[in-house]
Amino acid sequence: MSLFWRGIDYLYERFATDGGDILAKAKRVRSCAAREELINAEALFLITPGRSGTKSLIEYCKKNATMYSVHAPLPWLASTGYVYHQGKLSDEAAFAAFYAARETYLKAAFERDLVFFDGDCKNLPLTPVIARYMPNAKFLHVVRNPRSFIKSGLARGYYSNKSPEMWGHLSAPETLDGQIDKIAYFWNEANLIGERMKSDLGPQRVHTIIADEMFDEQKIILSAFDAVGLDRLFHTKAAGPLGKLNAQVGVNAIDSAIVARIDDAIARICTTRTLYFK
Repeated sequence: MSLFWRGIDYLYERFATDGGDILAKAKRVRSCAAREELINAEALFLITPGRSGTKSLIEYCKKNATMYSVHAPLPWLASTGYVYHQGKLSDEAAFAAFYAARETYLKAAFERDLVFFDGDCKNLPLTPVIARYMPNAKFLHVVRNPRSFIKSGLARGYYSNKSPEMWGHLSAPETLDGQIDKIAYFWNEANLIGERMKSDLGPQRVHTIIADEMFDEQKIILSAFDAVGLDRLFHTKAAGPLGKLNAQVGVNAIDSAIVARIDDAIARICTTRTLYFK
């Protein structure tokens, strides 16, 4: 084997660290001859602002399904998505940046006849562009209770000590002032993106999962994959509560006065909440 291909094998082994051992176990069954093959391949992406159980979802799929599932593929596309959301980047340029960042993952999956599941929440503003240029891509829209999301965002430093541009937190309108309002906007904007995509693409390509329900019963995941035509990928159909991973510390320290402000922001800003929660 040439030094070049040994280097490629080394990179695949590194990718396998993120994707579980699926790449290490799966043999190459075909080669990729053109970029179009990767663009037209089946793939799965998340529509979510994060802090919504995506780590747990990815780990569930690694354990129970035959697909190339990666929670946070590198490089991140936070700043690209941030600029695109502000209207400063064309669709074509945004997709070019996305494709350059993900080609190796898509190629590794394609050559092994696997579906690539990109679990990076920082893809959020780019998902409509991904859908446009990848006609066989599917999307899971993951929604967490807004109060829980805002509390988690506060504890994590959203719009405070974490740069929105570098962390992919969508830029809130200048009319909104304060950390809580901005996090509430972020939650709502993610769901507006999800709802527009459901309307444009239909239920065969976009399906909503309520994170709270997913944690109560893992079968919610199977139902979601069935809705987008990917249930065939599961070799094990686990049931029961889903374990929570990557939980944010400090959430329980938020006092009642802050919670009251959170509830006020939800009432004013989170207009999509009634679609998911009574």
